[in-house]
Amino acid sequence: MITEKFWESFHVNVASVPYGMKHVAPEMAKRSSTINISSIAASSEFGNFAYCGAKAAVSHVPKFAAMNLAPQKIWVNIISPRPVVTALFGRASGGAESAESKMENIAAVFEDLTPLHLTGRPGDIAHGAVYFASDDSKYVTGQNLVIDGGITNSRRAKEAQPM
Repeated sequence: MITEKFWESFHVNVASVPYGMKHVAPEMAKRSSTINISSIAASSEFGNFAYCGAKAAVSHVPKFAAMNLAPQKIWVNIISPRPVVTALFGRASGGAESAESKMENIAAVFEDLTPLHLTGRPGDIAHGAVYFASDDSKYVTGQNLVIDGGITNSRRAKEAQPM
């Protein structure tokens, strides 16, 4: 269960957050906001054991940072996306040359998973980041914005019963 791959995943996903915040702290103080990216894997079964555990830790590190940085008027928040269609999925399933052609198939699968019957796009995540980076969110800190089309609401779209 706990293998070298587990620790590698944990170090990459978890350690990067506090190290990243440490090294950007001077800029954070000027801009007042920092945004960390986690995943819905932090609170669901979307991923393997190591990835889910690592993302759960990633989701909690910024909560502590939010309390420690609050006296400096720095707000710290988290975005947990999934599923978002990018060429990364296509490359993972057959190489860069076929990535674009596979994206529509992947989009259809993601649509079927989400109660909204929509496919997440990178812009959906960007809108959340723009909010957290703006003064509109200056009274929001230590929060996790889940951008997932409702997939973590417990049922697949086709399993949901009408009201």
